[in-house]
Amino acid sequence: MGSKIQNMVVTEEGTIRGVCGPAPYVPDYGVGYPRYQTPHGIHHSVSARTGRDLLLLHTGDQLWVHQGWNIDLADANATWEVLLGPASSSPVRAHPLPDIQGADFPTQFESTPAGVVIVPQGGRAHFYDGTVILPLGYDHAPAAPSGGGPLGNACMGYAQYPTISGISKHSLKPGIHAERWVDVEINQNGYAKDGSTSWVAGSDFNGSTGMHPDFGFCKIGSLEVSPGVHASTNTGTLLPGLWQAKVQWLDRWGNLSPLSQESNPVTVEQQRGDWGGPWDLATATDDALLDGFFSGFRSVRLLKQFLWHSLSPGPEGTVGRLIVRTKDKLNSGSVDYFELSPDTGGSLSGFCTVPDNVSTLFPDNKSDASLGSPAVDVRPVPSFRLCRVAFGRLWIANTPGNPGVVIPSLPGRWGTFEKDTEYVPDPTGAEVTALWRGFGGLFVFTAQSTFLITPSRTVKAGETQGYVVETVNPGVGCVGPGAIQTMSDGSLVWMGNDNFYRAEMSKKEGLQITPISDEIERTLRNLNRPRLRGVTSVLDKGTGEFRCWVPDQNATTNNLCLIYDGTGWRRRTDTQAMAACSTTDHRAYSLVAGSADSVGRDRQISSGDTTVNGVWVLDHEVQSFTPSARDYVVETTWIAGLRSMDRKAAFTVYIWLRESGDTTLNVEVYRDWRMKTVHTEKVNTYSTEDAPPFWDSAPLSTKNQYQLRRPFWVKADLFLPACESFKLRLTSQDSFEFIGISVAEGDLDKSGMRIPK
Repeated sequence: MGSKIQNMVVTEEGTIRGVCGPAPYVPDYGVGYPRYQTPHGIHHSVSARTGRDLLLLHTGDQLWVHQGWNIDLADANATWEVLLGPASSSPVRAHPLPDIQGADFPTQFESTPAGVVIVPQGGRAHFYDGTVILPLGYDHAPAAPSGGGPLGNACMGYAQYPTISGISKHSLKPGIHAERWVDVEINQNGYAKDGSTSWVAGSDFNGSTGMHPDFGFCKIGSLEVSPGVHASTNTGTLLPGLWQAKVQWLDRWGNLSPLSQESNPVTVEQQRGDWGGPWDLATATDDALLDGFFSGFRSVRLLKQFLWHSLSPGPEGTVGRLIVRTKDKLNSGSVDYFELSPDTGGSLSGFCTVPDNVSTLFPDNKSDASLGSPAVDVRPVPSFRLCRVAFGRLWIANTPGNPGVVIPSLPGRWGTFEKDTEYVPDPTGAEVTALWRGFGGLFVFTAQSTFLITPSRTVKAGETQGYVVETVNPGVGCVGPGAIQTMSDGSLVWMGNDNFYRAEMSKKEGLQITPISDEIERTLRNLNRPRLRGVTSVLDKGTGEFRCWVPDQNATTNNLCLIYDGTGWRRRTDTQAMAACSTTDHRAYSLVAGSADSVGRDRQISSGDTTVNGVWVLDHEVQSFTPSARDYVVETTWIAGLRSMDRKAAFTVYIWLRESGDTTLNVEVYRDWRMKTVHTEKVNTYSTEDAPPFWDSAPLSTKNQYQLRRPFWVKADLFLPACESFKLRLTSQDSFEFIGISVAEGDLDKSGMRIPK
């Protein structure tokens, strides 16, 4: 029935009543209201790990968190803690946020099981877990580590593998028999750790010292076993080899940094563990020669240990370093990097290689066969404008150099983005304007198109999960990330450039997108289009309504709220919202970060003019704050428009109301498709035949008691002879509750009047 319903809300009984409030979220505790700057974003969630209630507000160049228990009668801002901001604001972390005054997306917030991702437009994304706030992931890599290993000088010496009782079998004795020379000094300088040298207590790492007996032999190197029948003697040769390493930082939430540059090569030279005749004389038919000359020590005593040093400590929040190392590049056939666990055996119990952010060196005694998973090649966290959690990953989009890109994080690592995993849904590379979960996928919007990302159903063994991008509608887009919500029935509602749309899924027709705002088409035509990027919306949990704040006419702020209840549209003007959110707890508040008008300077949230910034609770009111008067409007469509060929006389309208107060209601009448007032009536918003006692005027007594507000009807004369159609407009600056109307028409055929057809 209504073509325009303004500042009215649907009640539980199905009537519509004037909106109340808004109420300041932080009341005046006696020292005034908090002093807010221009709001850019607001978010509420409950920490999954700690259960802490988190209300975050981006105001000016600062990020605040609400701590309502902290009331200071000397400081009105004590209920808010500054998390990020300039040093002058005494923040938890000194980092001013962008304070953009032009048209842009609102600050984006996204809840994860570990905390909240905060994305200010034009600034570095941060992560807050209710205790610590830090930049999201890493935007740069560590410095390359340095590697230490054995150095050879190509000297030959005599070695004897003693078998005499009482002589240690782990020592080497020099001699003068040339036929028994062996490479005793190759790989024995520098960081030389193996089983061919004795351990000397107190020596530094540059000396030729062996492994401590408690640690056994070393494990790094490639061996070639002695030929012939004497391979069973476990003698052999250490082959030339080359290894390199890289480093990654690991933060408190499991995010990885990009890999550092590779270290210097760590090499070993060929080193024989046997002596006697050359191998080409060692044949199975010359046992005497083999027995006489193939002597030596076990080949495992040739294996080495390395030292990785100059490990860069990470920035604040780093809890460890992960070293990744190659296998022997000369002999393994692989140049890939693999994780190096802190354990010398096969255990992978450590969360990283170096579980601290202080140490700068790590002794490596891990065989190539015991290395862990392949290294994760991570990109630096870019600047981005949009994000959304889907499929256990954080999807980011719209980077400065590539506004059409969408990049998924690693599962559960909200600030770790692997290289070469990005998607560009729009083939033209158009800017991504919104991301949203729905119907088992992730919707990606540009200004003109809609796409859907879903998991691939064909994943081969050993491969990571892939995703499929499909075009949903090439002609329907979304104006911005704040313009979309999920309705209570699971459908999606959002604002496009020229219409509002609704996406629904059915078994018969699949995913369908339909326009839903034809009845407010004239309103949409008059919006300030360059400012539509900054629209904001909320799904009111109490009513199930979609509420979207838009810039009407030439406004530079979102001064008009358009409300969709699933069937029709209403509007409200009680707040100017820069951002909005719903609380995720039992309160189910709809919160607005923006401005509202107040009555009187003593009722303001900040000094100066009467339009003030703050955080507001919609549809709630308090005595300490009185909002400015507003127009409550119920405007009908053109009544009898389908019968306009037959003129009629409208004599009386019966208006059904519910008692609201000691006020009046203006009834304006229009006729024949012209928006020109032809008649005005004024009626009471209570029954004069059964007037109730009114709040704030009637004394409480045995006669005057609280009563439930009763419905009643009142009539207004129209005086509309021979009209084609007519429209009624009910207005008041005091709240009223409307039920319905009925109109009494006269029969012109029996009136004797000359009525044109």
